Amino acid sequence: MIVIVEVASLPESVLPVVSFAGALVTALAIQMFAWRAGTSSLRLILVGVGVGTLAGAGASFIAAFGPAAEVQRAITWSAGSLQDARWVKLEWLVLWGLPGALALWLAARELDLIALGDRVAGGVGQRVHLVRGLVIVAVALLAGAAVAASGPIAFVGLAAPHVARALTGRNHARLIPVAAVCGAILLVVADLAARRLLAPVQVPVGLATALIGAPFFGYLLWSRRNEL
Repeated sequence: MIVIVEVASLPESVLPVVSFAGALVTALAIQMFAWRAGTSSLRLILVGVGVGTLAGAGASFIAAFGPAAEVQRAITWSAGSLQDARWVKLEWLVLWGLPGALALWLAARELDLIALGDRVAGGVGQRVHLVRGLVIVAVALLAGAAVAASGPIAFVGLAAPHVARALTGRNHARLIPVAAVCGAILLVVADLAARRLLAPVQVPVGLATALIGAPFFGYLLWSRRNEL
């Protein structure tokens, strides 16, 4: 939001760098605020919600006082869209996303251990907090690349892993690539629906994924109501 509204002269090729920097700073802030002799999934989620709300408030503040034309462009971008898809953005995704995806896939065994619980993973010698921190950095790299290319598109990262887990089980060596394919298919289907259902109106794909993802999120909460 800062780059689009306040720094209009910045070259477009710098956007992936800025997106990754923002994702990394946010991820590190969440790690820092959630740290209490270690981290836990619940604290990371709660702190993440708070930091996300704070970032959203900052973006709204910028939108309230920025130039109207730039703010309109930023709001369109923040809804998430594939309408500006170009080959150069594919190059960004490969350059910034491939290292993070490869790092996560190579860490599949470590992720399998963490899935068993911090005590079990630590009991077999894993440095749990270090591994979790490095994984968060890799995820921030992937998120930054995706946001730079298309804006923030909600719920794909929530729905795709659950669909992939139903297909492959919990082994991360299989789960990670299948989740990537499921996420791509979900995004393409949502984009086709966004383009066709209200044609000639072009609905941002982020709105379509939110309409699909919100009920899916409700289903997850309902199916795990006895675990909460």
